[in-house]
Amino acid sequence: MRSCYHYAALALLSTPPSAAFVPNKGIKTFKATNTNLNMVLEMPKKQISKLETLKVASDHLIHPLLEEMKTEEIYVSKDGYQILKYHGSYQQSDREKKGKPKDYQFMLRLKQPAGELPPDLFRLLDDLSAKYGQGDLRATTRQCFQLHGVRKGSLKTVISSIM
Repeated sequence: MRSCYHYAALALLSTPPSAAFVPNKGIKTFKATNTNLNMVLEMPKKQISKLETLKVASDHLIHPLLEEMKTEEIYVSKDGYQILKYHGSYQQSDREKKGKPKDYQFMLRLKQPAGELPPDLFRLLDDLSAKYGQGDLRATTRQCFQLHGVRKGSLKTVISSIM
């Protein structure tokens, strides 16, 4: 199957040098000045993914997190989970507790430019990990720190303490 660009190239090769190729807002129009050839090729329409649609509807990555953080539930919805990723946090379930009701926790990933971390910030992260998390602060191979085991009710407190 040949693409619309292939047909445009064939049309260009088969016309005299006085022909012109005129692009017009996503529609490729080919007009030959000395012949009766006039071809309009439409660009294929690109579908927006569900995730991109969610990001557009989230009002700058705020909704549905604003509403969900106020509830007493221990988890966030699928849409909230996707938006939460852009804030550097991920919802996880505790794998060590094997029961029907899942025990949801959150992990915060903290990026460190050039891998540098001031000592005061490291002490703060260590204290927050001991108080609100699992008690361990993990350094990654990509110059980040991860704080695991933060409960949903403590997530706002931890993030605001770091900021």
